[in-house]
Amino acid sequence: FFARPELIGLAVAAIIPVILFWAFAAMVRRAQEMRIAAQSMTEVAFRLAEPENLAQDRVMMIGQAVRREVAAMGEGIERTLARAVELE
Repeated sequence: FFARPELIGLAVAAIIPVILFWAFAAMVRRAQEMRIAAQSMTEVAFRLAEPENLAQDRVMMIGQAVRREVAAMGEGIERTLARAVELE
């Protein structure tokens, strides 16, 4: 095999494109990983830049949930009183 230089050249010519293709694929995969990491960092930066907006939204959601629960309790009490009046 080593005695014939054309076989060595043929082997190198067959291996080099495979290596280049593999290197390009690895580079593309790494670029995708970096893009995902950059998006995550951007989201965190936005959250840290405006924490009062996030806190305000959460407080509003909790307030709405409390209002719903209080309304449900009020309806339950009204139904209970209506039943009590019917039973008397």
